[in-house]
Amino acid sequence: MTTYLHNKRSVVLLAANILLLLPTTLPCQTWCEIPPSTQGFGTRQAWVAVDISHLTPNTAVDPDPTIRPKEIGCHPESRHEPDGRTSTWITDCRGMTASDQHRAGKIAPDDFYASRGLGVPCLNNLREGLSFYRLPFLIFGRDEADSQGTLRFMEYRGRETWVWYKADTNSFYLLPDANGNYPLFGPFKGNPLIELRMAIRLHRERTLPGVTASAVSHHFFAGKKPPETPPVSSVPETMRNYTPEMAWQSQWSLWNSSETIVRLTNDSGQVLYYLSKDGALEVEEEQEGGIYAYELRGIWHKLEPGQSVEQRAIFNPGVNLSLSECARRREQAQSFATKRARSAGSPLDPASIYFPCQMTAPARHVVVFVNTEPVFHDEIPIEITYTPPLRETLPPDAPAVVPAH
Repeated sequence: MTTYLHNKRSVVLLAANILLLLPTTLPCQTWCEIPPSTQGFGTRQAWVAVDISHLTPNTAVDPDPTIRPKEIGCHPESRHEPDGRTSTWITDCRGMTASDQHRAGKIAPDDFYASRGLGVPCLNNLREGLSFYRLPFLIFGRDEADSQGTLRFMEYRGRETWVWYKADTNSFYLLPDANGNYPLFGPFKGNPLIELRMAIRLHRERTLPGVTASAVSHHFFAGKKPPETPPVSSVPETMRNYTPEMAWQSQWSLWNSSETIVRLTNDSGQVLYYLSKDGALEVEEEQEGGIYAYELRGIWHKLEPGQSVEQRAIFNPGVNLSLSECARRREQAQSFATKRARSAGSPLDPASIYFPCQMTAPARHVVVFVNTEPVFHDEIPIEITYTPPLRETLPPDAPAVVPAH
């Protein structure tokens, strides 16, 4: 490639030629589109779960296949008590990961690739005879019997499933997540696109009569009401990343924001468990995907029969304009749309009017999850629907805490 660096034209030519030599895409599996062959394994609107107890372990490939999570590092410790007794317990247990499997000489995800680029296994580096499938709306686990003998789903945590298939041994492996915190499950016999479909588990609807959740009160934050109108901005200020008007809108948003206290009541006649962290009830915004799409966090806490608990739970972001300013801007938007329709000689389409703000706080739809035995991940959703108050509509002397209606 001939280049002459003494003029700008040659420099541009050199840069263009270098860019032509670079690959246009890096087909890494974290960026892959779902291939057509993976259809039938859930959608964004309806996730699915697979019970791997319905899969057949391929013991001819691995006499000790991984079909359940395993704990490693466990060892006993003991101490002598003042009364002469010896107390013994098991400590330092942790879940086995794919890295632990690799160190133990078992197959791990790295073994499926000829090399790893930038720490990410890429499809073009798959070893010969291997296929890879990414199933973003499928999780897996297995049905286990609870203390009452009822089969319940124990999910192996993760929010999508990666699958590798080895054609020479007709076996496949499953990874519940890509963050390295889980082991590689398998090998299992057969083609995964066939075997996994046959093992899809239907969600068993569970209800707990007598368990209710409701919004109790709303707590506002900032005390001083901001000015009704935004500050006047000079021309240079409008070019800044953070203008006085943006600061004014942030003040209004904070002044209108609130936190909702939720009461969870257990009149079911049995012990319940609920998720809480740092004194706050864990809730999830109601979302697409169904029961399996939620990723629950927090620590399980016991709630005895006949008891209730009240905890802060939900942050309600406030509208960022005063009602008077919002009304003024809405009038401007409607006037602009009317003039535009008149100049175009067409009737005004109400759907074409862009309203830059809202006059009421949006309704909230959230879910609280409870469980009767936390080891099983088939939590029961308790729905709450409420509309937080708009602070500006309350009396001027209203307290910072108002009851929910």
